[in-house]
Amino acid sequence: MSLDFDSARLPNKSLTSEHHEWRSQLRRFFDREVIPYAAQWDEDGHVPDEMWPKAAAVGMLGLGYPEEFGGVSEGIDLWYGIILNEEMARVAVGGVGATLMVHGIGLPPVINFGSDEVKQMVAPPVLAGTKRISLAVTEPGAGSDVAHLTTTARLDGDHYVVNGSKTYITGGMNANWFTTAVRTGGEGASGVSALLIPADTDGVSRTALDKKTGLVVF
Repeated sequence: MSLDFDSARLPNKSLTSEHHEWRSQLRRFFDREVIPYAAQWDEDGHVPDEMWPKAAAVGMLGLGYPEEFGGVSEGIDLWYGIILNEEMARVAVGGVGATLMVHGIGLPPVINFGSDEVKQMVAPPVLAGTKRISLAVTEPGAGSDVAHLTTTARLDGDHYVVNGSKTYITGGMNANWFTTAVRTGGEGASGVSALLIPADTDGVSRTALDKKTGLVVF
């Protein structure tokens, strides 16, 4: 017996007709808009800008986020996200899903801890696909070891002066904001804070990475 993507999945009695319709909607989207082009995007190291509004329109970007910011949360359970990840796996180019959905790690800290003003400024355009946000934690010297990061932020009047470097930041070349881990205190994890840094801030620069083996970070 031959297996395909659907027959290889175990039956799930928890899925409703709404879940199945969500999968069908996503599959049509990926089959039409992504899968025919993903290999070339991988080769080029670039996902076209128009894919973010398209992903927002199909419901991907706002899945599970508060309605007040343009998300969809009512009736959304964990299976919706699992189905989304399964359908993205069919693309077979890991960098595409990682880049399109990178707001999933960059935006939650803003929504959970940001001021109302900041949340209203950032969340709606990100969920609409017109702006982008990335998470900037990994450093050349410390990797993802947050407790040993060296990027510093020093309060100077009513603003912070930030010094340091980040690397391998998924979506970083085209992000509008960086949710950035910085050291505002002493050694260890307790001295680390998070700052939302606009990408167009004076002193912020970005350098594209050369191609590397494995996952392409767009």
